[in-house]
Amino acid sequence: MKKAEAFDVLVVGAGAAGIGVGVVLKDLGLENFAILEQHQIGESFRRWPQEMHFITPSFPSHGFGHLDLNAIARKTSPAISFRREHLTGKQYALYLETVADHFKLPVYAGVEVQKIEPLPQCRGFLVHVPDGILKTQFLIWAGGEFQYPNLNAFPGADLCLHNSQVRSWTEQLGDELLIIGGYESGMDAAANLVALGKQVKVLDRNGTWASGDTDPSISLSPYTMQRVELCYATKRLELIGNVAIEIRERQLGADHPDVATSLFNLAVLYHNTQRHAEALRAIQHAVQIYEQTHGAEHPTTKAALSWLQPIRSAIDTTL
Repeated sequence: MKKAEAFDVLVVGAGAAGIGVGVVLKDLGLENFAILEQHQIGESFRRWPQEMHFITPSFPSHGFGHLDLNAIARKTSPAISFRREHLTGKQYALYLETVADHFKLPVYAGVEVQKIEPLPQCRGFLVHVPDGILKTQFLIWAGGEFQYPNLNAFPGADLCLHNSQVRSWTEQLGDELLIIGGYESGMDAAANLVALGKQVKVLDRNGTWASGDTDPSISLSPYTMQRVELCYATKRLELIGNVAIEIRERQLGADHPDVATSLFNLAVLYHNTQRHAEALRAIQHAVQIYEQTHGAEHPTTKAALSWLQPIRSAIDTTL
């Protein structure tokens, strides 16, 4: 890597964030900057399991002037490039490479950042790399977590295979598998393993699949929920998430409204996966708690009550 004596900006990481920032810096007319990448452009995406796809859809909507949801630069679209709504990791890495080439971004691959030192009086940073020290006025950290997973999150985790270590789910041996963690990567693993004919159990302390929260960092995406429901219909997927309700009952008491909220979310999941009898028991329990704590006229109580009739009708239909 041929180095300038000093840079205005150094960006660490050449994934979606790093390449996207590089495009913005180019648009701003900045020339004296560099993007440092330890491996290749889009390395985290390249390491995804072969069967993993984006949960956010790409739409070729540029005829209306809108940005593709997964685009990192204006007038680019993964959807148009690949004629695909949910890209694989390798496809998205190629998209990032193409963007970097098109905008002639100064990306230096194979450069490991070993140490960062702040200079006194806010005069910038010293960035240590294998063949020297770089000086920069501004430093942007754009490194993701996928390449650096916590492999010791709980006792015995060393006996497990972390999602980031999987190259393809077809390589997994055995007919029965247990997945710890029910958020996006866990449910993606479950869906792919069920598609391969495996019996899969997913254990999640919070029962993420039952969350009704609109925050995508807490609840599953609609795309993933649809896949979960299809897998559940095969009877090869078991979701074990009541642990959260049991913990809340012990910590808060059986009649706490937060317990009712967990029951409410669980009832919705059971209903959506055709487990209507279990859904009815959960929603009735939730309504009982809400009526005791909030009263019959409270909006939350009424929202829970509104599910009683659809669930009962589903039970009558299946009889």
